[in-house]
Amino acid sequence: MKMKPAALAALICAGAFVLFALLGLGVWILYETNGRHFGFSFGNFSGWGLGPVTEYTVDETREALPEGITRVVISDVSCPITLVSGGDSITARLAGDCTTSGDPLTLEMRTQGGTLTFDVKYPRNGLRRNNCSLTITVPESYTGALEIDNVSGEIDAAELSCTLDAVRIETVSGGCFFPYVEAGSVDFNSVSGDLEYDGSITGGLKANTISGSIRADAVAGPIETESVSGSITLTVDRLDEIHCESTSGRVTLYLPSDAAFSLDFHSISGRLSNDFPVVITSGGSSRSDIAGDVAGGGARIRIETVSGGADIRERP
Repeated sequence: MKMKPAALAALICAGAFVLFALLGLGVWILYETNGRHFGFSFGNFSGWGLGPVTEYTVDETREALPEGITRVVISDVSCPITLVSGGDSITARLAGDCTTSGDPLTLEMRTQGGTLTFDVKYPRNGLRRNNCSLTITVPESYTGALEIDNVSGEIDAAELSCTLDAVRIETVSGGCFFPYVEAGSVDFNSVSGDLEYDGSITGGLKANTISGSIRADAVAGPIETESVSGSITLTVDRLDEIHCESTSGRVTLYLPSDAAFSLDFHSISGRLSNDFPVVITSGGSSRSDIAGDVAGGGARIRIETVSGGADIRERP
């Protein structure tokens, strides 16, 4: 028996409705059980919970003296983070408002050895809205390491001015802006967040992102960067080993005018544009596959792309 078109359409619509309902239920269950750690967020809404909801005003501060502290860790955060210089103690303030069907966000602090850790604790279930932000105040005299583990909030260090031993950042989608922080080394990992580091990096850079861009304006030491579609732009103060990988993002290096290096560039369809005269040692038949020396050779610069091009320029 043939089914009438109207009945068939109704059956398809009903099936689609059931499918979307099951999918929505699955997403809700995933979020309620462990969703925050997967970074699920819809605007200011972080999830849905059952039962009555309560609006909370959050304003919590924790602080510790910097004596004996060699490492500051900001852990498990999913809100904007602002870093500022000032005061005589290392201070964290969580402020804002949230709506949950359980407990509000809380700020915890612990010290173990030379490590000072600030944790933002989230309700296990039912966080409907999170409009809180975290401010970290660091004395200018602090010279240890800074580590940040964030999910989706921006990390803004525009008011932080100090010299740190190391900076390590793990984020999913939050961008990072460090205009004045001098660091011995920087290690950055992200899915879609950008890194903008204008402060000097004296001991090397490691940066890995999928769609975010990477920009560092004063780097010395070994450099290792990788991006899928985001651009990579680096200004180098002192040459060391450099390895840049990109799928479709463009790689741009600004080098000192007296730079001496060995170049190894490989791409499927990307092209190299280079301000420095290269003595070709292999390849050279196209701008997609070149190996050679500049000024007699030196530190190795290796650039690998699929379709992204590369520029090697003299520093202005």
